[in-house]
Amino acid sequence: MKDFDLGRVLGKGRFATVYLAREKLKGFIVVLKVIYKSVLAKYQAERALRSEIEVQAHLRHPNIVRIFGYFHDADRIYLILEYAMNGDIFNDVQSCRLDEHTAASYTAQVGRALHYMHRNYVIHRDIKLENVYLNESGQIKVGDFGWSVHTHKLKNDKVVGTLHYMAPEMLTPESNLYDHKVDNWALGILLYEMLCSALPFYGETEEDLERKILRGKLKIPPFVSPEAADLMRRLLQKDPRKRMELDELEAHPWVVKQLRVRSLKYLCLKFVRESSKFFEYDLGKLPVKLRLEIQDDTIYRFYYQ
Repeated sequence: MKDFDLGRVLGKGRFATVYLAREKLKGFIVVLKVIYKSVLAKYQAERALRSEIEVQAHLRHPNIVRIFGYFHDADRIYLILEYAMNGDIFNDVQSCRLDEHTAASYTAQVGRALHYMHRNYVIHRDIKLENVYLNESGQIKVGDFGWSVHTHKLKNDKVVGTLHYMAPEMLTPESNLYDHKVDNWALGILLYEMLCSALPFYGETEEDLERKILRGKLKIPPFVSPEAADLMRRLLQKDPRKRMELDELEAHPWVVKQLRVRSLKYLCLKFVRESSKFFEYDLGKLPVKLRLEIQDDTIYRFYYQ
């Protein structure tokens, strides 16, 4: 710890407390995930932590939170992680629905990260809003690899992850095995949440929720476009053999269309901003939403990416 200045707490979980930190020598800003060894021993989670470190250390992708290293003392283990300045997308989605071009961009980026993992035989198993982050330029970063595994197929011997995002085959002991397509299902849940600001499956009890997931009856609100609804249905196929593979994701018509809209929006904003250096535009006459987006550097950088 002598090499770091510890900052504010970013989050707390059962196993760890996460801090913002600065490396003293070069002033590099990182995240320190601090895990108490006694807690690991209590929950017999040593193997899971070892797997988390090994998996994340071998992943190099622009949409995945990077682990820079780890160290330990007598009581604690410290993971040094990449800092995603804008935090997770949970609060953004809980407060309001995302527009479709933003949701498409997030879906495509998470899909790229997952497709990369799957090509390297990694299953994340805990994709959810709280584990999807944004860096300072609005780029998606998938993190929290505590439930991840490096394997082709898994025996269905225990429930892991977050129930609302679990695929039906994870809840069916007789299926015996499940594979990377549980992440594809979770991406479908994520997409539904981003566009509807609600979960597709909800129950008063865990048993009720499990029944609804296993039934797989999907109700999509009418305000969701038909193209987006089609992608949801493809990702949320109850039968994993019929579920969309992620190498098909960015060729889906909705993703293609919405990413094009996003790109055009960026070009318009860039043109107006750069033109204003040479011409005296009266920004007060622009539509309110566009004016705010031009004047807000954070939003401009978001579209710039």
